[in-house]
Amino acid sequence: MRNRPRACFFHVCSFSVSIAALLLGSAHAWAGAGDPPVRVARLAQIAGQVSLEPAGTNQWTQAEPNTPLTTGDRLYVNHEGHAELQMGELAVRAWKFADLSVVNLADHVTQLAVAQGSLHVRTFGLRADRPVEVDTPNGAITVTQPGDFRLDVYTNGGGTLVTVDAGAIQISGPGVAKILGAGESVHLVGSNPIHVLVQRMPGKDPFDIWSLQRDRAFLSSEARRYVNPDTVGSEDLDAYGKWSQTLEYGPVWYPSNLPAGWSPYSNGRWAWIAPWGWTWVDADASGFAPFHYGRWTDLGSRWGWIPGPSGVAPVYAPAMVAFVGGASFSGEGGKPLAGWIPLGAGEPFYPAYACSRACFTEVNLSNLSDARSNSRHVSAENYFGYYHTRVGFRSIRYAHQKAATIAVPADLFATGGAVTPETVMHPTAQQWASARILSQPLVAPTMQSVLPQPVNSVPVPAERAPVIVALNPGATSAPQSGTGESAPQPDGGFWLIARTRPPAAGPTLEQQLPALRQNAGRPLDPGQLKNLAAGRSAGPATVREFPPESTSSAKATGRRAGVK
Repeated sequence: MRNRPRACFFHVCSFSVSIAALLLGSAHAWAGAGDPPVRVARLAQIAGQVSLEPAGTNQWTQAEPNTPLTTGDRLYVNHEGHAELQMGELAVRAWKFADLSVVNLADHVTQLAVAQGSLHVRTFGLRADRPVEVDTPNGAITVTQPGDFRLDVYTNGGGTLVTVDAGAIQISGPGVAKILGAGESVHLVGSNPIHVLVQRMPGKDPFDIWSLQRDRAFLSSEARRYVNPDTVGSEDLDAYGKWSQTLEYGPVWYPSNLPAGWSPYSNGRWAWIAPWGWTWVDADASGFAPFHYGRWTDLGSRWGWIPGPSGVAPVYAPAMVAFVGGASFSGEGGKPLAGWIPLGAGEPFYPAYACSRACFTEVNLSNLSDARSNSRHVSAENYFGYYHTRVGFRSIRYAHQKAATIAVPADLFATGGAVTPETVMHPTAQQWASARILSQPLVAPTMQSVLPQPVNSVPVPAERAPVIVALNPGATSAPQSGTGESAPQPDGGFWLIARTRPPAAGPTLEQQLPALRQNAGRPLDPGQLKNLAAGRSAGPATVREFPPESTSSAKATGRRAGVK
């Protein structure tokens, strides 16, 4: 981390961070009320010890590459580490001692907060309807022109050093509204009011050099020729495979150096990540874009990934699979199994989470190749009516049912255990006879599926106590609460100043688990979450399961083991 201007070197100390905000802008509705966000951040390029506090918990766990991050998640990077968050044309790189929170990652806003440490924010493109904001103890930073800026946030009231290498930003907060352009640097001190001290541009350090290397990797990626820029993680595909143009599907990415018997979704684990529910976290370095967007095909003896149309921004999915399960789907000794089939070209994705007609339309059409010469290709439009009416479910002959269906013990699935060649099995014809095709496994999450590797050595506390307060523009007095009274200072902490009102916190994971057990593997719908947030019991699910049990068995729809 850069030296604090005219002060001592940065040092880490243990303090209680209460993420509060001094609000200067309009409110956004709680993201749980409606369809889930269309986008996530991918955690990538991890080095050193990086810890994650998942939304709805107050416990750190060891961070894993390829983990999708969303609103409410928090990262800590230790003194030897770094990490990158990829969000399409936005990359956020965290360096030593960084305490970074995802405040709001929604369709039309990206709002982050850094309580301490160093951050590079690189915007390769900027949409007018999707502002990028980073909140600090000394002001809110909003990107006004695409480029690159760095934040160094010091502890113990040492202020925030803001450096703009390219593009432009706006600094907002009590007593300040300043535009900063390329080649400018300021030191922000205080919070109410904020003092702006002009600085010389600092020299490059190892963090800057690493960030520039990552910029070059993104800008030189061959994948940019074939995929939409919002396809998260696609920039890392080049190093692990080759692209080829095909008559049947258009551009296809073929992974390299695959072990014998490999198939998609066979090396990783299942994690519970709200609001989507069961989410695939792949163990391979290239394992993000091909497992949350597009479809897979096996051309001859080669597996290939087909991205969606390059002119359409893809909608994120937790895993492009159909699940296999049921009360009678069991393995050795009658132990329950949970299985899945990778979706092939033209096969519809049926969300387990609450999803409107627009949601279903977008998550399918944005991820289906626009090639039409494939005889198996079935437009997702054919399935909209079946999805919403729950009747007349059309038989789908899953192309990869024979070659790539795998299953694991349900208890391993539920605890987020490793899916490897040693832990998987391929269903037999007898097991298929009692199997059902499902939109979700009939497996409830456990605390281990969210916190697989707890960490207790992080020097900043995991407890979350967001306090949202209002501040009249230009005010010089103490921050005001929603009732107009002075808001209390967080115990042992400090304010993080925001321009955009963060969403209200939803129910904790601990509050949700009893209802999730009753939901049998489905995420809680908006009505249930609203009940829990109000202190009531979740109540029954108001969104029906799809496909319905009466039409979802492999036998009823003509699907048998080995049928293609």
